[in-house]
Amino acid sequence: MKKVKDKRQQQALNIFLGIIFMTLPIIGIALSAIAIGGDIGNYVEPYKFCFIWGVIGVVLAYMVTYKLKPIIMTVNKNIKNYSQLRLYFSLGFIGIALIVGVKINSYNSSLDKTFNSTLIYKTQKKGGYGVVGYNKLHFFINEQAIELRCHLKYWENHNLGEKINIEFYKSKMGFHYWKIKNE
Repeated sequence: MKKVKDKRQQQALNIFLGIIFMTLPIIGIALSAIAIGGDIGNYVEPYKFCFIWGVIGVVLAYMVTYKLKPIIMTVNKNIKNYSQLRLYFSLGFIGIALIVGVKINSYNSSLDKTFNSTLIYKTQKKGGYGVVGYNKLHFFINEQAIELRCHLKYWENHNLGEKINIEFYKSKMGFHYWKIKNE
């Protein structure tokens, strides 16, 4: 009787870990797309932000999978290459780290300046299968060309030559960003 109960618990744990390992990368990719498509696009240094928080996600994934390895190897003895499983698992943590990084950065940011700038150009790229789309508004602020991502409705409702309020936020973490007021 005890052997049957242990086998059921082992099967339940195996199914639970399988679900986590299968859904976490999908959730991570979705969270990465949300973070990159939204706020990170208007950061002053978006690539640096993504690199740093992506590395944090990989390190966290390796730490968690290091702790889980004895459990997983006990539950499923058929796993031959644990490093591939670890890499697959880290995809989820990268997305989680990016979204957490965006939230921490916005929490530690404060409005530095507001500009009433003239819209000089608009660009749009339609998204599709495997292609990321965007809507951008272009301005000159302090003799510097600035392009800001925005939502489609906002992009459609504003015309060239129109004055738009733009906010610049300074972050204590060093990842400053632009934001269109009232978008």
